[in-house]
Amino acid sequence: MLKQTSDKTHKPSPYAFMEESNGWRVFRETYRADPEKANSYFVSWDIHSEGLSAYDAITRCAELNGEHMPMHPLDALLHLFVLATTQSHSGAEVCARVLLGLYNGYRFPLDLTELRRLDKRNHAACMTAISFDTPCVMEVQRWLETITGRTDMGQRFEWLAWRFKLVDEQPESPRPEALALVSPLKS
Repeated sequence: MLKQTSDKTHKPSPYAFMEESNGWRVFRETYRADPEKANSYFVSWDIHSEGLSAYDAITRCAELNGEHMPMHPLDALLHLFVLATTQSHSGAEVCARVLLGLYNGYRFPLDLTELRRLDKRNHAACMTAISFDTPCVMEVQRWLETITGRTDMGQRFEWLAWRFKLVDEQPESPRPEALALVSPLKS
């Protein structure tokens, strides 16, 4: 059993989420010192919920951690993807650059002054996506695969980079067909 602390600033570990074979799990890690070995700990998971959708796990985790989500992170990611793949204005390019920066920041660095070209809703979606990616639970292309039920988002990101002239050579893979996706964010 863990000792109670009288330190009023001590807060319990925040809840986290992870994907499992039967859905998503919301849990909190707790640590207990091993009395037999110095600097060694037992880790246990206090499971809150199991078998959730990604949307429900993220929402429940935020609620348990006392966080307010003005925009759901998965809605923000899907909005950015839809905008970047269906529009050609400067805001769409910035959204593409944010997604590609999350995808591979080394290959696609993001100049933060680019965010100034966005309206409030798209800026909020970009900031939500960037915040959600820290800590990185899963790569951005995998989140989009989870949302859309597809397995080709890496290929689509490579073509997105080509579309906005962020790479010099056209991808070798065939161009993927357009997806009939709609942004979950209100117009």
